[in-house]
Amino acid sequence: MRQPAAAAGLSGRWPECIIQIVGSKEIVAATSLQAKRSVASNAPQGTGPPTVARIDCVPGTETAQVALTGGMGFANFADNFTGVDFTQDDTLPGAILKLEGQNLVIRDSTFSNLANGAPGTVIVINSTLSIINTTFASNTQAAAGALFLNGSSVTIYDSLFDRNKGFQAGAINAIGESNLLVNLTVFRSNNGSQGGGIGMAGGGKLRVIESLFLRNAAQNGGGIFVQKSADSYIQNCTFSSNTAAVNGAGVFQELTKGTLDACILRANKAQTGGGGYYNKCPDVSFVRNRFENNTAAAGGAGLELNQCVGDVEACVFSRNRGEKGGGLFMDQCSTNVGNTTFEANTASLLGGGLYRSFPSERSVVRGCKFLKNRASQYGGAIYEQNVADGAVQGSKFSGNEAPTGAAIYSRMSSTDVNANTNLDSADVEFADH
Repeated sequence: MRQPAAAAGLSGRWPECIIQIVGSKEIVAATSLQAKRSVASNAPQGTGPPTVARIDCVPGTETAQVALTGGMGFANFADNFTGVDFTQDDTLPGAILKLEGQNLVIRDSTFSNLANGAPGTVIVINSTLSIINTTFASNTQAAAGALFLNGSSVTIYDSLFDRNKGFQAGAINAIGESNLLVNLTVFRSNNGSQGGGIGMAGGGKLRVIESLFLRNAAQNGGGIFVQKSADSYIQNCTFSSNTAAVNGAGVFQELTKGTLDACILRANKAQTGGGGYYNKCPDVSFVRNRFENNTAAAGGAGLELNQCVGDVEACVFSRNRGEKGGGLFMDQCSTNVGNTTFEANTASLLGGGLYRSFPSERSVVRGCKFLKNRASQYGGAIYEQNVADGAVQGSKFSGNEAPTGAAIYSRMSSTDVNANTNLDSADVEFADH
């Protein structure tokens, strides 16, 4: 099995534990990323006290032994623990584990079918933890079904989070300037309030690489919720069929610097805005992403940007459906859009492909393609309002439809629309009211 560079560098230095904690119905851990994608959600579900609790640890060269604290659910399982300094804390409910002030690697482990009303199935405080090839399934806790992180640095590799539920985040809740790196991991059918898969508020750096978010649900951020944190970087990930009762079915990002690179956001659904991605941040970058078949009842269906400064570059918006900005919605943003394709997006009101209003500084659309987009009222390809300093340059328009402004509807704006391809003046409408 491949290991992340960070985990490989820790091999032997820190204690390593294999942990099996299973509630009333056992779930067998998937052994490959392919199995995690296709099999795990068909496993039996249930919650209850542990029927299996086993901890086997080996010492590290820098730390001889790990110290773990556990809840009263472990009272009858102490004989199953080896290589660990284990303390039972009866103030912790059920089979809950707490790691505090430690360095540890957890690998090849399973945590399933546990419901105890704790912050998380595993509580990590002021610690550094690597999790490798581990399954968290059908756990229900107060803050997050699987992991609760406070003031910690955690790396997760080649793991599965399936059908976990928390009243904050579904699978992982990170606070207190915690740093989180996730690689080659699947988040499937998790449910929370702020982040179905991952919720980070007041955190440090979030890095998510080559991971899958499938059918997760939340009020905001069906896949990922990140707010008031230092930095977010998401690369080569897929967000599919996630839902949000409010904003950001794939990702919700607020007051956090961030980059989304080479990701696919497909068939996500938000009841308000940002079917694929909702963003309200001062410094953002979206590069080489595909937004496909996302829906939003209001706002942008593919990507919604509010009060942002940044760039959308080399992206594709296809067959998204929203109220304003079927593909991309931008309000009060100084954001440039370049070399991006908008195709077959629809808006029930304004801007089938792109909606932009009240940009804080100059906003330029350049080298883009607007093909077969449709709006029911204004701006089949582009609707813009109060754009004091803007331009649409070097872009191609074909087959866009709207009752008024089939290609562009520009209201109370000063936008240069010269030097474009197939842009018939009859398809451009300027309004000064």
